[in-house]
Amino acid sequence: MKYLPTDKHPIFISLRIKLLLGLMLIFGVVFAGTYYWFYNFITDMALQRIGEDIRNTLVGAATEIDGDELIALYREGIPRADGLTDDPRYWRQIKQLDTVHKVEPRAWLYTYVQEDKSKRDINFITDVYVNYNLDKVALFRESYYDEPMEEGGLVEGLITTTIALVPATDKWVSGYTPIKNSKGEIVAGLGIDFEAGYVMEMQHSIRNQVTVAFGGIFVILLVLVYSFSQLFTRPIMKLSQSVRHIGEGSYDADLLEWQKQPIIDEISDLEQSFAHVIEVVKERDRLLEQRVIERTRQLETVATLSGRLNAILDFEQLLNEVVNQVKERFNYYHAHIYLLDEERQNLVMSAGVGEAGAEMKAAGHHISLAAPTSLVARAARTLEIVMVDDVRQAPDWLSNPLLPDTCSEMAVPITVDEQVVGVLDVQQDSVAGFDEGDANLLRSLANHIGVAIKNARLYSLAQQELTERKKVEEQLKQHRDHLEELVAERTIELEKAKRAAESANHAKSEFLANMSHELRTPLNGILGYTQILKKNKELTAQQVTGLNVIHQSGEHLLMLINDILDLSKIESGKIELHPTSFYLPSFLKNILDIYRFQAEQKNLVFHYEAPPPLQVETDDKRLRRVLVNLLSNAVKFTHKGEIVFKITCQLRENPAAINSDPMKIAWLHFEVTDTGVGIKPDQLEKIFWQFAQISNVLSRVEGAGIGLAISRKLVQLMGGNLQVKSELGKGSIFWFDLELPALEIEIKPSGIQALEIKSMSEELLPSAPLIPPPAAELKILFDLATIGSLLDIEKRLLKIEKMGEQYLPFTNKLRQLVQGYDEEKILALLERYILTDSN
Repeated sequence: MKYLPTDKHPIFISLRIKLLLGLMLIFGVVFAGTYYWFYNFITDMALQRIGEDIRNTLVGAATEIDGDELIALYREGIPRADGLTDDPRYWRQIKQLDTVHKVEPRAWLYTYVQEDKSKRDINFITDVYVNYNLDKVALFRESYYDEPMEEGGLVEGLITTTIALVPATDKWVSGYTPIKNSKGEIVAGLGIDFEAGYVMEMQHSIRNQVTVAFGGIFVILLVLVYSFSQLFTRPIMKLSQSVRHIGEGSYDADLLEWQKQPIIDEISDLEQSFAHVIEVVKERDRLLEQRVIERTRQLETVATLSGRLNAILDFEQLLNEVVNQVKERFNYYHAHIYLLDEERQNLVMSAGVGEAGAEMKAAGHHISLAAPTSLVARAARTLEIVMVDDVRQAPDWLSNPLLPDTCSEMAVPITVDEQVVGVLDVQQDSVAGFDEGDANLLRSLANHIGVAIKNARLYSLAQQELTERKKVEEQLKQHRDHLEELVAERTIELEKAKRAAESANHAKSEFLANMSHELRTPLNGILGYTQILKKNKELTAQQVTGLNVIHQSGEHLLMLINDILDLSKIESGKIELHPTSFYLPSFLKNILDIYRFQAEQKNLVFHYEAPPPLQVETDDKRLRRVLVNLLSNAVKFTHKGEIVFKITCQLRENPAAINSDPMKIAWLHFEVTDTGVGIKPDQLEKIFWQFAQISNVLSRVEGAGIGLAISRKLVQLMGGNLQVKSELGKGSIFWFDLELPALEIEIKPSGIQALEIKSMSEELLPSAPLIPPPAAELKILFDLATIGSLLDIEKRLLKIEKMGEQYLPFTNKLRQLVQGYDEEKILALLERYILTDSN
């Protein structure tokens, strides 16, 4: 079977099965009720019969028992060890009970008494079970607690005869009656347990018989219902089969059997209704097929028009094509298009079919957008399709004498970007000439018309812009040609200026070189004569002070000249690095000794954190220049506190190393920290400008202001960057990082020199004995000291250090004196070793 599509497929259950299931349910409920009533009725009848038998047995047995003897037995009898007694009265009472049992074997009798009336405890006297089953016997004087029962128990049996009809699930029915003495007083009780097993047997028999009867009746009913249900289901199944054929498109199903039957029922009436529905569906299917064919043709027309409209860019041709195709393809009475003017006040008739359309366009026919009696104006205002089946019944219809046969009209707004630009108006010469299908088709066509109108207008604007662009491009071309001429002239001027600048720079370099030479020569003479004059013992203190000022000023001027010359070389790109390999701890110690001495003279704490023993490769002169400048500034600008000179190192493998090359790459972090005057945040970068001196109320020192500028440029040449962090009044930190080829060195102390590298807070060991350089070098140093050329002595000491590490203590000692401008001690030291060497 086929069903309408749903989320879940239904389960088919035939009507026959439903009838059978319904019958089973009804029959099962009826049978269960009947069986329950009959079962309880039979059981109650059997129990009532047993109750009568027990009552008669109890009453008869109680009258035969001697109550006086029984109570005397209870009071006087002596129990044996097994719970019984040898008293002959006991066995006479047992014999009396056994006589009743033999008459009614299902009855088991016993006697008992109750001593304390306030409790439910009873004591047994005799029990007929003593003759049959000692395991079940109630012993002589055995105590027992009697549970309360609704129908009465042992205690109640001491007052009146009671029967406890236990439900059929138990095998026993019990009864109790009082025993009286010769005076008619109740002295004991007689109990009886009656076997009710035959009641259960009767219940089982009833259940079996009723079940067999129910099964037989049920099978018969199922067969009958299944057979007669065909009378109901066969017509329905045939009707369902016919409906499926109709659903598959076959209308030839035979549903006229109801006319052949003498008796018509509800199913025949249903067949008649289906036959009528089929006839109606056939007719509607035929009309729908025609409508689909017509609508398909119209849709093809809309699609064709849409494609053609997009290809037409001429505005007038576009509008005329639309109205003519709509009238011809849709078979309308008339069609025309209204467009909104630039002021958006009037709808102007822009295209129409036939003579009427041409005449209205020639006359400039238009409709005000606010016109109250116009379907076209209403469609433009509301942006909704206005469709009127009978225009003569519409209150806002505006008649047109050129179109006298108009009966129905539809106005469709044309929109572009949700704004109305016009209205497509079509008319028919018949009432109700339009439906919702026409409205949907024309709405789609109107949207395409709006897009086509937009494209046509954009094309027109593009043509105008293209014309204007060509004019602008021509103007730009002329302007570009003129600019090229100006650029060529400017290039020539710049080339001349460049050559002039290079010439001036070259002249400046030559001037600085010549000037440095011309200035250094007289300065060296001045410095030399100041040292000679200072040897005169007859000089007054004021004269010595004056000579010291002249000497220090000359040294400062000489250093300034050298700095300016170096800066000029850096700017011109002529300065180059000359890497050499040297032992880093010794190199740093030479610098450290100078500024440790100066710091101690100012009562400053000087801390030094040394790097590991490394042999590094870089331009040692340039590196010395940078470190000397940083340490010199730290000493100058720190008046109390401490100076920390720290070098940290991280080693990594050299990726360019070949085979077993031990050279590695050392990342070295140089840092100088002081607790000096500090620098303002807005002046941190200015200190690296050339000839920049940052004024500070706490400290004013001499200098040209190019030391840090040269240091930063030298660090950049070596691949690093000099940086600073400072807080005014608290101090400054200068640092830079370099990556240098390095070789780890294992330090082994020797007799000449032993250097122990310590932590940041430790001091160096006392220096080793001074070993002077060769006599020739001593003579050169003495001549330089005589003329006061301390800067040349510094350079000569660097050369001596390269001659051997054994000279390092001597050079360090002499360098300390040079940095302290102590010329007398310098001359005395050199004279002592010259004399020693000559001896």
